[in-house]
Amino acid sequence: MNANINGANLYYEIHGKGDPLLMIQGWGAEISNWQNVIQPLSKNFQLILFDNRGMGRSEVTPGDYTTRLMADDAAALLEHLQISQTHVLGWSMGGAIAQELALAYPEKVNRLVLYATAAKFSEKSVFVCRSQIEAIERQEFATQVNWEVSFCFSEVLFADQARLAEVLKSALNPQYPGTLEGLISQFVAVASHDTRGQLGSIKSPTLVIGAEEDSLIRIDNVKSLAGEIKNAELKVLPGAHMCHIEKAAEFSQAVTEFLRK
Repeated sequence: MNANINGANLYYEIHGKGDPLLMIQGWGAEISNWQNVIQPLSKNFQLILFDNRGMGRSEVTPGDYTTRLMADDAAALLEHLQISQTHVLGWSMGGAIAQELALAYPEKVNRLVLYATAAKFSEKSVFVCRSQIEAIERQEFATQVNWEVSFCFSEVLFADQARLAEVLKSALNPQYPGTLEGLISQFVAVASHDTRGQLGSIKSPTLVIGAEEDSLIRIDNVKSLAGEIKNAELKVLPGAHMCHIEKAAEFSQAVTEFLRK
């Protein structure tokens, strides 16, 4: 469904029943990125999935974005759906948006899961995103996809040629391809995000998830994030930056166990 939310036409879907769980996507990703975890998580929760402005079936509004702007989008979507409070799960850039949501709208956030994200993204992470944009500008789409997959999946997946071919085929043929304008606008949000020194005021019980082979958000960055949030739990899963795709069962179990405490 589409609705005018905070000045942008945003696409959203609802799956399952139970306590609401708002799931916020990362840079350049849209709802289908959650496809491996929708079924296991929707057994226990009402999933609220949406495409961030600039991506998927949501509007590409002009100008640079910030993670706070997209947190305002998420809060406005909850108002539209008449949901006063929800669990929140954010991945990568979505985890940065979730931080801003918990800081600006603490009354709306029940339990918080910050996954493969940081209080400030490293220069390497920013470089990887910028390099993908530059490849797209040169119309080197296969190079951009290979670059993305190399950082987002573990050694185990690359040893499985059939699964690797499936991942590459899906990435090369997106159902809702992003626009260069939307990628650049979201990139500005990634590059400018910085909540260091603020996260101690988060009151929601928080789980911080990292992945063993994530070379975009290294474990030391994940530990630093967890260390800034009072009483945050830290969980390290197998896999890389997209372990919710590669290790969907383990990821879904970790999220479900934390949210049902």
